[in-house]
Amino acid sequence: MKKKVTTLFLSVLCLFAVSSANAMIIVADHFNMDKDWSGITDEATKGITSTDASGNKWASLGANYPVVINQESAYGDAGRGLRFQVAPGSGTTTIGCEMGGYPQTPWQGRSQYIGYYSKLSDNSNWGSKGSTLKMLRFNMEKNDVIPELVGGAYSVFIGTSNVFNGIYRPDNNWHKYLWEFTAQSSSAVADGVIRLWVDDVVVWERTNVKWNDYGTINNGTYFNYGYNGSWYFFFIQGNLSATYNGPTKYMYWDDYIIATTKEEVDKFIGTSGTSSTPAAPVEPAPAPAPVEPAPAPAAPVETAGVTLLQEKFNDALLSSRGWFDAGATNSKVVNDATRGNVLEYSYNSGASTPTTGALRKEFTDADDITITYYVKYASNWQWTGLGYGPHELYLLSNLDSSWIGPAKTHLTTYLESIEGKQTIAFQDALNIDQNRVGTSLKGISENRGVFGCNGSSDSYPDGICWGTPKINGKTWKASMPVITNGVWHSVKVRLKMNSIINGVGVADGIMQYWLDGVPYMDNKNIMIRTGANPNLKWSTFMIAPYFHNGAKQTQKFWLDDIQVTTGTSTADTPPAPPTGLRIVL
Repeated sequence: MKKKVTTLFLSVLCLFAVSSANAMIIVADHFNMDKDWSGITDEATKGITSTDASGNKWASLGANYPVVINQESAYGDAGRGLRFQVAPGSGTTTIGCEMGGYPQTPWQGRSQYIGYYSKLSDNSNWGSKGSTLKMLRFNMEKNDVIPELVGGAYSVFIGTSNVFNGIYRPDNNWHKYLWEFTAQSSSAVADGVIRLWVDDVVVWERTNVKWNDYGTINNGTYFNYGYNGSWYFFFIQGNLSATYNGPTKYMYWDDYIIATTKEEVDKFIGTSGTSSTPAAPVEPAPAPAPVEPAPAPAAPVETAGVTLLQEKFNDALLSSRGWFDAGATNSKVVNDATRGNVLEYSYNSGASTPTTGALRKEFTDADDITITYYVKYASNWQWTGLGYGPHELYLLSNLDSSWIGPAKTHLTTYLESIEGKQTIAFQDALNIDQNRVGTSLKGISENRGVFGCNGSSDSYPDGICWGTPKINGKTWKASMPVITNGVWHSVKVRLKMNSIINGVGVADGIMQYWLDGVPYMDNKNIMIRTGANPNLKWSTFMIAPYFHNGAKQTQKFWLDDIQVTTGTSTADTPPAPPTGLRIVL
């Protein structure tokens, strides 16, 4: 983009501006003008009428295409939002837009929180050179700090280079983003923080940032906005590097704020809307509110353990290897060009269950296990479109019969994908205190349901509660689809029961999920059992596909090489999918 050298006098268009070092909000803007607006130059920003009473305004605008504020660009059904056109480009000139300003009254401090809603019309096809799209921009000691998309994934540029990469990959939908940037307590201490929440869930963080290791930052102990001897600006950007020469893309913004506390950002923006996810039981049921996990920073250290179950599906003689239920005699094993013999499940159009039956196999009771397997969905595969289902794999507990129906047990654990998002769900309906439904029993009684109906037992929202007698369910899922049809994916899940101390359950259970070797869940603070069931363990593996409301067409999926081991893993980590295939994240 051709940039102008511009002196900026005023700050952000906004409802708020503050002057003291202790103030809560630095700048903020809902973009809710009383009419639509479009512009491409500094002069045009004078037509933006949503400035606050203190006279703060956007003062700089550089763009190759008109910037728009209108109702079609807003998050939600009311108000207006901001739209940048960031492409197409020629492949030789930086293209896009940036809007900037300075708070009219200076601010300096150690911690800032930047929040906004945004979406990109297309976060794919970034070209062979992996173009960079600058998103935000501010200063630390005259060094640029730029959260940006590199090849479609968030990175943080500090000073002269991208320091933290692959932070989070947005899809093409609206999401709430909230960044924390905290400076060091002193120039010698590596205790700076960069943290990102997406839809109110932490998806990435670093708590040992040493800002003065980068660029020409000498101290790394504070951020500035406004005039403190030098101009310290903020920018909203949609600026594509010169390598991009693909199709037109649009960047949308709404409810932009910089504040000194997370609470003020949340108050200004509100909490993100969350869609429902499936209930745990096999039978169709209302969907519980999801609990979205943060991607794990790294895979756990592998330790020696015991293989509890291993099935390579070399043939269909499954009953001879300890499998039971209907599928033990009617399962279908087919030859796959990549993996050899694999287990096939086929749905007829309109069917909720596949043409072959369920499979179960017992293993030695264990409270710390790792499950690995491969899964592939047909190239024409369609998900339910309901925001929940289909069910696929289950783990049953030693407190129930291995023949029990999974919908109502002391513990059922579900491993599945919902609209292409990796999902782990639980229910423990037989533990519910049916006489105190709707009452939070945490700290009152260990005789309670953990996953709904008797309140939340950990820091995550309560699960759902429905039916007579009551059944519950609680679901964690990745924040965006990552499953690709027609491709084998390797899955690895670690589950560990929480501790029981002095007869009371402690929320330190572990739930981790890797897909194709990439970590997507890392939760080490969940409650799975209470002190009423201190010996609760996993003991049965179950395959029982169930497609809620029936498949929309005839379609298939395949499974291979299922292993259950004790500890963090004794099974080999599944290798990456075959080369030459494009995995869309």
